[in-house]
Amino acid sequence: MTRLSKDATSTSGRLSGRSRATRAVGVVALVAGAALLLAACSSSSSTSSSSTSSAASSSSTSAPARTATLKAETTKYGRILETPSGQVLYALTADTSTKAACAGACLSVWPPLTASGKPVAGSGVTSSALGTYSLATGKLQVTYDGHQLYQYSGDSAAGQVNGEGLPFPAGSSSPSGYWYVVSATGSLVKSAPPTSTSSTKSTTSTTSAKSTSGY
Repeated sequence: MTRLSKDATSTSGRLSGRSRATRAVGVVALVAGAALLLAACSSSSSTSSSSTSSAASSSSTSAPARTATLKAETTKYGRILETPSGQVLYALTADTSTKAACAGACLSVWPPLTASGKPVAGSGVTSSALGTYSLATGKLQVTYDGHQLYQYSGDSAAGQVNGEGLPFPAGSSSPSGYWYVVSATGSLVKSAPPTSTSSTKSTTSTTSAKSTSGY
């Protein structure tokens, strides 16, 4: 009887030791699992943050500032519209807001100012006055206060104004319109203030000579 009691006690002690060992292993496994889970969460959060930061950086660098479509410069005609490179811009009095009179061969002499999207106002230009007119070619011609804008092929350098007052069509004795530079306020400048009598005569004779070369 005594021997059976001792064996039972010994067996119970061994079982108790195994149970404690099993619990210890379980606790270690649980702690290790929690550590792995925390590490995974931390890595995921870091990756997400990095991706977000990378996306934000990409977004900020993929949209550079757009170049101005036109600007206003002070000349003897007052503040008039020009391209960023200094090419003077004109409007044709025969144009309407729904139809451009200049077409075909006229466009090779008076190329329209076009834009790939919404025109951008430069220095001295009123943004709200800018618009576009759809050409037959599908391109968008820039307008200012309702006027379609053109460049003149006879202006070979920045700031030149050789197209002012030319008739449309060119050389016509009964023109249906005239070409004029456009002021920053949107009005057509139909004459330049004379600086002297000789200057006025020179300008008049030059304009007469040019009237047969435009379109």
